Amino acid sequence: MKIKMEDITMKTWILAASATALIVTSALSIAPAKADKTYTFAIVPKSLNNPYFDLSRDGCMAEAAKLGNVKCVYTGPVNQDAAAEVQTVQDLVTRGVDGIAISVADAGSMQHVIASARQTCAKDGRHEHTFRNPAGYSFHLLCFSEAPGCEFGGPPTQDATWFPGYAWNFALCASCGSHLGWGYVGAESFVGLIATRVVRPQALVD
Repeated sequence: MKIKMEDITMKTWILAASATALIVTSALSIAPAKADKTYTFAIVPKSLNNPYFDLSRDGCMAEAAKLGNVKCVYTGPVNQDAAAEVQTVQDLVTRGVDGIAISVADAGSMQHVIASARQTCAKDGRHEHTFRNPAGYSFHLLCFSEAPGCEFGGPPTQDATWFPGYAWNFALCASCGSHLGWGYVGAESFVGLIATRVVRPQALVD
């Protein structure tokens, strides 16, 4: 059995609002000033061919240039398409961008991806990791702060842990007991779920 994305909890920040230069400037202005890190912020308009959103793009690019350690990404469907916009935001979340401003074409379609994106977390600076266990099997993991659809089996152990300082146990589907990943306990708790066993929500467009 696979766990649905909306059953997971995470921490990536998404700003869902009309994309305006004011919103973008405000978002970039609060970026932490760490010279050794580059921050990526994205603007997702309803459609790229609508000149209404050009001011948002230009404001984001200008502010990013001033800050120096910020990259502004302007992306979305060429023509207004709610399903394509949802896919764009899902792709940005998977990339691990630091912030997204969205001019939402269809609120009902977007609410699931926004809710799930807020639940992501990063370990060692990344949401996604690929590891090989002592038996030689590789796993591609997605990190989440919680996974309410899981239950955890076995006492936590640090043996062969993939995250130094964290003890792990098995994350199992609460309904059928299938192995979905691992729970980790250390400075804080998080869950690493096997990417192929996570079902991402699909856009529902009338």
